[in-house]
Amino acid sequence: MLELLIISGKSGAGKSTALHIVEDLGYYCIDNLPLALLEHLVDEASAANTAKLAVGIDIRTLQTASASLGRIVEQLGKRVQVHVLFMTAGDEVLLMRYAATRRKHPLLEQAGSLLAALKMESAKLAAFSSIANTLIDSSNLNVHQLQQMIVQRLSSSSHATLIIQSFGFKYGVPLDSDMVFDLRHLPNPYWHADLKALDGLSAPVQQFLNDQADYVLFYNDLLNCLQKCVAQMMANNRPYVTVSIGCTGGKHRSVFMAEKLKAALAQTEPYQLQVFHREQKSWLLSNES
Repeated sequence: MLELLIISGKSGAGKSTALHIVEDLGYYCIDNLPLALLEHLVDEASAANTAKLAVGIDIRTLQTASASLGRIVEQLGKRVQVHVLFMTAGDEVLLMRYAATRRKHPLLEQAGSLLAALKMESAKLAAFSSIANTLIDSSNLNVHQLQQMIVQRLSSSSHATLIIQSFGFKYGVPLDSDMVFDLRHLPNPYWHADLKALDGLSAPVQQFLNDQADYVLFYNDLLNCLQKCVAQMMANNRPYVTVSIGCTGGKHRSVFMAEKLKAALAQTEPYQLQVFHREQKSWLLSNES
């Protein structure tokens, strides 16, 4: 059966980059396809025995046809495997990206200013984002991290998967989270000179946190919560659930908590588990400098 991947999202959030990534994964890719041609393209791809087809659809099509896209996706889902990927990013990040690239937003003339164009686009895309299977926030991702996340999300589309990601609150909360937990109230290894330069993957930091009664208590509560809540979400045919665990910098507490939860859940739960440390490159670079 043909696998159809529809990629859309906010302008500047990484739609074109995502298309390049999935092209390397074996998808036949077409960007900026008029919506009226989508069903015909699927017919042609099926007749040609194409295994994987990825289509990029931007705001210029969706602003006039977002309502009909939901109907088209529903109809196509009856005869091919459809997955909808929606790319997003924070307005501040998008403003910086447009300033750096000096590209023109497709709604700029209509809206009058770049910020107004971003707000208008978000409103116009709301209906489409609600039907997406996968939401990826590229605000704090480089191209390599984005590639890793897309591979994770697509590989989990046919299997129930729990994705646990650590992050730093000072870099922003991941917009693709289903649940967010805050560890900033717990003892912080950062304030110990012998632990500051280490991270949550190192044995000394893990030992320090395991010795903190508050950390262990919160871990037990969080593990119990995930065992109950994630099972219920998976029972509602969710292909994956993303749990984000944050501390101040995303280097110590949240990293170890993510790894500790994965190790425990892998012993008892039937779904697949993946761990992603969003700020890992930042702390590795800081250690090198």
